[in-house]
Amino acid sequence: MIVISDYTLKEDKNGLTHVHSNETNPCPDCQREMMQLGTKRRKVRRADGTWMILLIRRFYCFQCKRVHHELPDIIVPYKRHGAQTIENVINKNEETPVIMEESTIKRIENW
Repeated sequence: MIVISDYTLKEDKNGLTHVHSNETNPCPDCQREMMQLGTKRRKVRRADGTWMILLIRRFYCFQCKRVHHELPDIIVPYKRHGAQTIENVINKNEETPVIMEESTIKRIENW
């Protein structure tokens, strides 16, 4: 997995948000150039409770024979809620309300 910070988000008419990276990333394992394999849909829940569907790019490294995903920094790997939402829960930010169940808030706080 590759976490990127220099990217643009572009929403299409179908409600999908395309992640366009402004940087080129080598393979995180062997530092060789990778080939784009396609895209993958990734659902992320926003703080207001709505879902955002991102199209993230998948890459294949011919040297180490691995597939890597290019994740924007608004996503926490292996989590459904966005980075800002998780940060608001951890910091107990009262200004930005988070719409989620209390059990989910407790799980995030214990994580």
